[in-house]
Amino acid sequence: MGKPQDIKNLVAKIVTGSGHTLSWDEDALLDLYRDNSLINKNISFKFFKKRIGEVIKLAHSNSVPFSQNHYDDVILKIEELPTQEFEILYELNKAKLTSASLILGVYKIYNYSLDPQPVREKSKYFQEKFDQIHRNTRNNENTNCLQRDFLFLSVKVKAKEFYKACEYADTLIDRFENIIAFIDGDFEGRSTVEVLNYVGDDKIVRYGFYDGNFTFNLHRSAKFDFDFDNEHIFCSECGNNRIWQIASFENLTKIEERILTAIEWVGKGIRDKDRSKSLIQFVFAIEGLLQHQVDKMINPSIVSQLADTAAFILACEVESRFTIAREMRDIYKYRSSIAHGNSSNVDISKVWLGFRMAHKLIRAFLSNEQLKNIKNSDELKDYVEKLKFQ
Repeated sequence: MGKPQDIKNLVAKIVTGSGHTLSWDEDALLDLYRDNSLINKNISFKFFKKRIGEVIKLAHSNSVPFSQNHYDDVILKIEELPTQEFEILYELNKAKLTSASLILGVYKIYNYSLDPQPVREKSKYFQEKFDQIHRNTRNNENTNCLQRDFLFLSVKVKAKEFYKACEYADTLIDRFENIIAFIDGDFEGRSTVEVLNYVGDDKIVRYGFYDGNFTFNLHRSAKFDFDFDNEHIFCSECGNNRIWQIASFENLTKIEERILTAIEWVGKGIRDKDRSKSLIQFVFAIEGLLQHQVDKMINPSIVSQLADTAAFILACEVESRFTIAREMRDIYKYRSSIAHGNSSNVDISKVWLGFRMAHKLIRAFLSNEQLKNIKNSDELKDYVEKLKFQ
């Protein structure tokens, strides 16, 4: 946290109104929020601003200037807030699921059309708000007239207040979108998950349940076009089942962390409309998996090392290894071209090559029995060295 004098000066700048006009300096509030790591780690800026605003208004109504003591009291009360478990539900449109629910690691999908009770039972206020939100989007207000598959995607997070819980939940939902994009791998977007609407601009609804309470946040709408009845989502041969396991773990090995990060980079690359950026994100996935020293700049010798590592992981025959190493160098040559500004005419074949390479490498780490036992980059380096001298 900043120096007391700095904080005192910022507090003095918060209130900018006088007389009957009352307003406060957003920049000063944001500086105070950012300056207190205990606060910004546990609550949202929206909640922080709301609490400060309430005290400012109360002080103003009592003809008392907002002071350092007022601010300190707000901070103390915020720090004393208990941590609670929140379950945040997101609406998923245009998805397919024939069962009443589906659990995917830390994620749960509710088929509200098939069985609304599990969601309704979470709060007696839910149904009223749900109908209110959808009143203008349906011909009939009766919930039985919802489309056949009205789904909710649910995650549980721990936080001190709802808006911070939403921030944590959004991070998990973004990961979910990236995982689905990786599993499906569809550049055309014909089968994709856009819960947070990465490439669109509709409305998202978040429903929050915590300690017997209910609240919601209405922002934009979600779209969904993914078949959750497809058993491929749990495929053990290609490693999809392990993705959900890793995404649920709290204590990951270094390699598991790299796998999950690489999956997210591939998912982001698939969903990004700018294909030059897609390739960069696929390269990030490759580097995250294979690079031994992540703080090293990528130079020709490291590119050669990455190419060899990929070749020995993905192939057993000499000719196949030569092909993979050559493809890796092509990917980096084109990446370098993009990085130096030559991205006006994107070579989609190179983007596809980058995607395929990242995808195959992640699949290898997920499903290869020997690679599954590797826990860190040193063990990976030893593994590849042994392969070279077999």
